[in-house]
Parts: sequence; structure tokens; C-alpha cells
Amino acid sequence: MPQSVRHKRKAARDRLGLVLIALAILLACGLFAASKYIQGKRPALDNASMCPVDGPAGLIVLLVDTTDPLNAIQQADLRNQLERLKSGMPKYYAIEVYTVSEPKEGLLKPLGARVCNPGDSRDASELTSNPRLIKERWEKRFSAPLEDLFTRMLVAPTAKESPIFESIQSVAVTAFGSLHDSTSHRTLVIVSDMLQNMPEYSQYRQIGTFQDFEHSAYYQRIKPDLRGVDVELYYIRRDQNVQLSKHILFWQDYFVAAGATLTHVVRLEG
Repeated sequence: MPQSVRHKRKAARDRLGLVLIALAILLACGLFAASKYIQGKRPALDNASMCPVDGPAGLIVLLVDTTDPLNAIQQADLRNQLERLKSGMPKYYAIEVYTVSEPKEGLLKPLGARVCNPGDSRDASELTSNPRLIKERWEKRFSAPLEDLFTRMLVAPTAKESPIFESIQSVAVTAFGSLHDSTSHRTLVIVSDMLQNMPEYSQYRQIGTFQDFEHSAYYQRIKPDLRGVDVELYYIRRDQNVQLSKHILFWQDYFVAAGATLTHVVRLEG
């Protein structure tokens, strides 16, 4: 084979090698840039709560009425609903858990620390992140602490009174009132029979219309500000003679007056 032909083939192979090396470098640079871009888009997280340091993207306040005990069926159905709530929480959303009780010094305290969903491995890329570590962080820093809160919530002490109005007003001030404007999605999830039972007003005695109730001095004192809040109700059935359609209508009007939207009502089994 003539020297010039061999030389041309070698030169062609060399050029091809250089092109492949250049492509590999460009690909590596592209992946590096993509990784940096994605990391730059991720907010910095608070190490304790896993929430963005600038505030969560959304807040779910879970208010559970344990003033009367739940039977076994109700507890099982509630755990199913809570599992759906946990698995459906969007990334960077936070959740706080409270129980209905007489507010000490006028304010309820959360059952435990606020926790955020830092994201699981479902939307993680093998090229720009480590799905295994992301899943491990989700399980240890979000799922496990939240399951602990759910367990503690279900063994909270019962009580003779059910200050539902007062409890809603308290979380409206402490949980929602202190949020930054960046937390645009706000949801109040209530697990309760919604039977207010206090000396000033008891729905065990009589359930009138909300329009009559809102003119009372008692309502003016416990009226909450829930503007921009979506409300989900997990309704516990206890008294079939009291918990009729007009009972739900009362609470629907109550939330409208507070500036909130009752998005749906789920009746717990049992």
C-alpha cells in the first residue's frame, strides 16, 4: 500500500479520535452545566425541617379532634387518609400537626416540629443526582418524623369540651398568620365530628343556621381569618340525629365567612 494512502487513513483516524474526544468533553461539560443549573434552581434547605430557608412553597395544617376517642375502624380509615396525604404532598410543602384542645394562654402549640417534603427519588435523574440518597433522606427526614406525629396524634388525651372554633382561630393566627407571602398554597385539614361543645355554644344542644350564629358576641370573639386557605374536612360520624346536612351547611357558611374555601368533605368509615 502506498505510503500516502496509509498516511491519509491514519490522519483520518486521528481526526476522528479528536472529534470523539471533543464530543466527550462537550458532553461532560453539558452534564456539569446541567447539574449546576439544577442545583441552582433547588432552594437551600433548613437542615432540621428540610424546608426551604425562605419558607415552604405550601403549608398543610392538620388539626385533629381527639376530644372523643376514635373507634378501630375510624382509626384505620384515618391512617389510610393520612398515608394518602403524605404520599401526595408536593415537593417543598410543609405540614404541621395540632390537636383540638383548650388553647393554653390563648394559643395552640404544634404537636411536634414542622416537617417538609424534600422530594423523593421519583423525579431524580441518575445523571444529575443520587436517587438512592434522595430516597433515604425522604424516608428518614420526612416520612419517619411524620409517621411519629401521626402516631402521637392518635393517642392524644380526650376531653369533656370540644373547642373547635377556638382551635381553628388559634392555628389561623399561629400557623397561617406568620407565613411569608412566598408560601402561596395554604391548606387546613380538619379531622373532627365538627360538634362544637363549649359552655358559650354547644352544637349538641342545637344546630341553628350560621347566619343566626354570626350575629352573636361569641362568634365575633372567635371569628378566624382564613383568607386564601383551602379547607379539607375528614368528618367523623358520632350522632346521626345531629350530624345532618344542615350541620355541614353551617360549617360551609362558617368557612366562607372566614375567607376560606371548603374544598371537600370525606366521611370517615366507622
